[in-house]
Amino acid sequence: MARTGGGLSRGPLLDRSSLLVPRSPPRYSSSLDAEFDRFTPETMINPLLAAAMERRVYRIDAADLGGLQKAASPGGGRRTSRFVALCAHIWKLLARAVGDSEPNCRMAWILEGRRCIEPSEGALDMYMGNVVTYTSREASVAELLRAPLHEVVAAAGAAMASVMSRDRFQELVDWVEVNKTAYKDGGKWTEAVNLGLGSPALVISGMLPFAIDGDLGFGKPRMVSPWLRHGRLGSASMMAVPCPSGDGSWFVGGTRLWPRLVEVIEAGPESLLKPLTAVSLGFEAPHGSRL
Repeated sequence: MARTGGGLSRGPLLDRSSLLVPRSPPRYSSSLDAEFDRFTPETMINPLLAAAMERRVYRIDAADLGGLQKAASPGGGRRTSRFVALCAHIWKLLARAVGDSEPNCRMAWILEGRRCIEPSEGALDMYMGNVVTYTSREASVAELLRAPLHEVVAAAGAAMASVMSRDRFQELVDWVEVNKTAYKDGGKWTEAVNLGLGSPALVISGMLPFAIDGDLGFGKPRMVSPWLRHGRLGSASMMAVPCPSGDGSWFVGGTRLWPRLVEVIEAGPESLLKPLTAVSLGFEAPHGSRL
């Protein structure tokens, strides 16, 4: 619209009831209550701890993603998705950062679920709203460090698959219906793992299914990424988005990272997640170039 001045060929779908509505009476597994917690001053980390969190933006090249995918896919087996392979790699980095300070660590995943609600190709492309769920898993630091990448992939993939069903989304809708009075009182709910209490936890979300077009009439951008506030959450948080160049590379935004985790991610030239620079965005020529 910004480029052409024209309207949309199809109007956006805004009505959530076109997807799922609460059942009467609402019903859901009792275990769902333990997955969420109130976001209150009592459950937040203090402001000084929150201020110690760091932000980073990384780029992982398509070739490195392909290498991860190959390493994560056992010979003759089903090919692992690049996102799951990256998640397993990051889980191992988290374990390295935790070291012997804690026996366990957790990964959580924010997952897009449009195809769970309506499997028809493109049926919900115009729905303007969240269709997401999450899941988390705790694992032994020692086991994560010992295990080859494909074993960590299996654990991550099983965790994600466990919540990718229409029934899961229906239960979430019913749960919100029962617990929505908290919002009327000005309260908030969040995933319990998001608070970051207990063993170290990293939450990663993938915006990869969405085509990102940031050309508002000034040319194609070098980078497009959502921006999230830190809040006073104690978990680490990362988000993967495709590069607008379309070359298969991704940007990985670290919206909340502990300094120790940053050290591990960026340790050595062999690091797959490269800090974003003016050179890697194409705004400057590499050092020493004659261009």
